Amino acid sequence: AVVYIKDMNILNHLLARRSTPVLAILILCFCAPAWAENPAMSPPNTQPTTQASTLTQGMWVWHESDFNTDQAQKQLLDFCERFGFNRIFVQIHADDQAPIYTIRYPKELTRLVAQATERGIAVEALDGAHDMAYKQHQPTTLAMLDALIDLNQSMPVGQRFVGIHYDIEPYVGDEWKACQQSRDAVMLDLLTFY
Repeated sequence: AVVYIKDMNILNHLLARRSTPVLAILILCFCAPAWAENPAMSPPNTQPTTQASTLTQGMWVWHESDFNTDQAQKQLLDFCERFGFNRIFVQIHADDQAPIYTIRYPKELTRLVAQATERGIAVEALDGAHDMAYKQHQPTTLAMLDALIDLNQSMPVGQRFVGIHYDIEPYVGDEWKACQQSRDAVMLDLLTFY
């Protein structure tokens, strides 16, 4: 499961205080998939820990400011270790200033993945938009994928993204909501994309 981090300091504060509503939400986010597969599984320890968890606990890192400096990376990875996160989903953005599709902050991402790997934290690249699989956007989506693959292949073996996560939610777009015919067209676009 993924948690959207808008402000790491606020989330860190809430977790440190063990706010019951926040912990309940986080436990559901982290554990619902595992509990569905194995109901006998006991709830995880919500105390800060440095021990590796056998349960995958993921976190969505949306803002580039959470990883684009050495200090931000250290704070992010220390936070992950403290609260048992062993997988992070890092939102990838295109460099809009480049003449071809390239990933913004490639050196920083390479360093983040290397340091996370050293700490036992897996990193997935994440991208998403409700319309990224629409036929008219497929060339852009695939160009971004090529840029991401190029970046990943430039990283040292053993210190690469462990996956690419696409978060495509067509049901939030106007085309999906317009009418059944429009929804069917969206579904055909998605099927031809996959």
